[in-house]
Amino acid sequence: MRPAPAQRAATRRELLTGGAAAAGALLAVPAAAAAASGGGTAASGDGGHLTRVLSMSVLAAYVYQQVFAEGVLTGTRRQAVSSFEAQEQAHVAALRRAVLSAGATVVGPPPSTVVANQYLAHRQIPGRLGQLQSAEDALDLLIDVERSSIGSCYVALLSLTGPDAIVLVARIMANDSQHEALVTLQRHALKLPAAAPYALVSGSH
Repeated sequence: MRPAPAQRAATRRELLTGGAAAAGALLAVPAAAAAASGGGTAASGDGGHLTRVLSMSVLAAYVYQQVFAEGVLTGTRRQAVSSFEAQEQAHVAALRRAVLSAGATVVGPPPSTVVANQYLAHRQIPGRLGQLQSAEDALDLLIDVERSSIGSCYVALLSLTGPDAIVLVARIMANDSQHEALVTLQRHALKLPAAAPYALVSGSH
């Protein structure tokens, strides 16, 4: 006997949620391990590309921190993405080691939400930190940020030459793709297929 459509939808939702959460957790481990071990040795020509990926990762970690501080995400929605700030911080730590290994200069987080919103606007993301009105508003911002993060990785991978840097950025890109899928899954207006990341992602860039 075939399950009812509602049951099939629930099953797909559970699989996507569970799969994205598990994959996100697994993909965060290599980044954290790279941060602890120094991130390998990066080719000197990779420094600029890694710095650009780092700047977006720093911004993403800051945005998650501020979104959580504003308190507009609650209940199961907050729980579903609760580990993402720590995963973004793991990306930042690993990338800082790689940037230093390449002889480039690391960047720090924005000094304020005003500056963060300017950075977001530069990336064509409407700056809304400090002005979030609802959970949907917060989720839309996080989706835009994840897409920009994915895009920064995609652009870097077109030019990186060091194998350690390529592996690190590819892992971060995969993890951020999982983030985008799971954040999208929290939107009330979601159609389930829209939450699944494309097989070949390129993000916003």
